[in-house]
Amino acid sequence: MGKFLRIECECGERYLVFSNSTTKVVCSKCGKVLVEPTGGRAKINGRILEVL
Repeated sequence: MGKFLRIECECGERYLVFSNSTTKVVCSKCGKVLVEPTGGRAKINGRILEVL
């Protein structure tokens, strides 16, 4: 079962993402890929601040 995560990019931007995301999430400030879909749990490249 997936959960929502509050993550932070290296540049300081914060995002709310789904742990089983099926789409790539890119930071709008610096362009770093923060979430990569894997077919199950997504690979999170940002720092996880909170699990909601």
